[in-house]
Amino acid sequence: MTIIAPSDKISHISDISGNAAGDWPIDGVQITGDGSFLSPEEIKELVRNGAVIRGRFRDEISEGSSLLAEWSYAYSTDVSRRPIGPRYLVFYELRDLSLH
Repeated sequence: MTIIAPSDKISHISDISGNAAGDWPIDGVQITGDGSFLSPEEIKELVRNGAVIRGRFRDEISEGSSLLAEWSYAYSTDVSRRPIGPRYLVFYELRDLSLH
């Protein structure tokens, strides 16, 4: 699933409720792939983390660059690789996709 959201539309995503796929379209926001892959709560969590991304890439965003955020959910595990504790969001890569 891919969510493409202009920075001025991010706050609208955090207002969604119910089934994520059923709450689209939000003007200017595009989803490709399985819209029900993430729950509305998971989408809201990603959007909340978007503030950190916007802060880190403020200059690039103001220049109109696109950004890529590679992430997944993870668990801490015991020595037998059984999950311990709550699931948490991990960002592996954040990068500017501009050509300059």
